[in-house]
Amino acid sequence: MKQRKNILIVLLLVCMSLLPSVSCAEGLSGTVTGITANDAVMTNIQPVLSDLLAANPDLKVDFQRSTVEDLDSKINLAHASGQDYDYITVNNSSVAQLVAAGALEPLDPYLEAAGIDLSENYSESLLEVGMVDGKLYAIPQDPDCRVLIYNKKLLDEAGFDPPKTQEDILTISKALCGDGVYAFARQFSSLGTVYNEGSFIVANGASICREENGTIVGSCNTPEMIKSVQFWVDMLPYLPQDMNYNDDQVVAMFAEGKLLFNIFGPWHMNTPDSPMNDLVYGEDYGLVTVPGDVPNSSIAGGFWVGIGSGSKNKEAAWAVIEELLIPENICKMNFSLPGDNRCYDLPPYNADIYQTFKLAFTGAQPPMPYSTNFNKICDIFYDYFNRVMVGGEDIVEMMTLCDEEINALFQ
Repeated sequence: MKQRKNILIVLLLVCMSLLPSVSCAEGLSGTVTGITANDAVMTNIQPVLSDLLAANPDLKVDFQRSTVEDLDSKINLAHASGQDYDYITVNNSSVAQLVAAGALEPLDPYLEAAGIDLSENYSESLLEVGMVDGKLYAIPQDPDCRVLIYNKKLLDEAGFDPPKTQEDILTISKALCGDGVYAFARQFSSLGTVYNEGSFIVANGASICREENGTIVGSCNTPEMIKSVQFWVDMLPYLPQDMNYNDDQVVAMFAEGKLLFNIFGPWHMNTPDSPMNDLVYGEDYGLVTVPGDVPNSSIAGGFWVGIGSGSKNKEAAWAVIEELLIPENICKMNFSLPGDNRCYDLPPYNADIYQTFKLAFTGAQPPMPYSTNFNKICDIFYDYFNRVMVGGEDIVEMMTLCDEEINALFQ
């Protein structure tokens, strides 16, 4: 009888461990101000926080919606004027810059006090994006990664399997491009190049720059980078002559059957009125991780969350973040992908369409180490990449000059 009772206790404890964690914060008051670029947060923040707000009737949340383009300037302006937001949505590439400006609070003490070990459910590469000098300032709230979408109908009709290598992409493009059908369409912008064409760079194990002895150095003149740029040179005959497209135009071209491939992110499926919403996964298109020498590689992006260093209600801000770290709540708040691996066992992220993204997340990393000069480095690479693609300049010479200009930023 005693043994049976012990078994029942063990089973009860196991079942309790499977239940979602619930925030127990009480005695909170005031208003948690927040800024976000995520419409799902604006729509769902009140219902998701209903238990926390019910337990703390004197607590309120007041969130402001910002465009992605204005997010950093609004955070910096609020900090400079002493009106820091309590809850801050941080663009992945802006963590280092906001930390350098003194705008973000270190989160390690909060995690330690709550007994939360993010490394149990978040990948190391995602956590590192939110870290500066070994301290965590931002948690992956709504990260993303990129995969390759392909026109399944056209490939099936021609007898081609989904591409597994970059050579496969070239072979398929040679066979199927023509009569208004292209392989890819480029976005003529520095960030578009770094994140789209750059997906194939990361897939070959290359990086625009790297960290060495505590500083950033250019790493463009490497065999991996030369191979990656050569791939895009080889693709030139199968690209539209007009390279000046934005993301919406590229997505529309793919949906209209004018492109064989595109770099694809989860936000494409969740954007209202996107042409992608009308396509049928498994019939019209398929997804694979970006082909390259490093399996399951991808460029990570998206948004992290932190606390303003000048917040006047840090305890309540952390209580909000802790509540939003519950996997079920993550699934309600995300526009792109969850960083917590447990979410892929929950709807909607347990659907087949997200499994390729889940696989890509295992190797997802930033396009380069983030620094306060991130945007400048993007512009530098974009310039030399286009001098190869548009101007026909020598790859090795241009990548050597690219390294030199990057290195000059840190001297």
